[in-house]
Amino acid sequence: MLNKTKHKKLKPVPEHYIETLNIKKTKWSQIKDQILYIENSAFSYNLSYEEEDFEEDFFKSENVVVLLKLQNNKIIGYAYAKPRRSAKKPKMAHIMSIAILKDYQKMGLGIELMDRLEFELKKLGYISFVRESVIKNDHANKVRIHYGKRIFEDRPAKDNEGDEDDRQFFKIKL
Repeated sequence: MLNKTKHKKLKPVPEHYIETLNIKKTKWSQIKDQILYIENSAFSYNLSYEEEDFEEDFFKSENVVVLLKLQNNKIIGYAYAKPRRSAKKPKMAHIMSIAILKDYQKMGLGIELMDRLEFELKKLGYISFVRESVIKNDHANKVRIHYGKRIFEDRPAKDNEGDEDDRQFFKIKL
């Protein structure tokens, strides 16, 4: 499915498509360099994810990965989710990451990626998800605006020691 969406006050959007990663047809070696490049380009801070973490997360059958690609099949973004272990029933997912190459940010592509990820999660029977968002650059407020009344929990995120950090934690209905 091709998208030629243009957003007011945003850069023109290149022709692109979003697909769900097929772990039976794709090998990590085929996408590894592109995924790691996107990760390094998209975030200005050093993440704690290692290459092995991505490979494990992207190719675990219970996880959902969607890829944003240009017409030439170049991957320019991704989003992925895992089942939230602490949620017994109903099914809740945890959005682990959404990343887009810097040159393709601020075009509305992140919203398209999340819409597709949400669609895939609904197909699998999920009814909600959690996600964290950095507070800087007003990103957490953008999440509030986008999801509105679908948000049923909104609080500061905590690090591994239980201290609040620079992220906001959201629980959102699908």
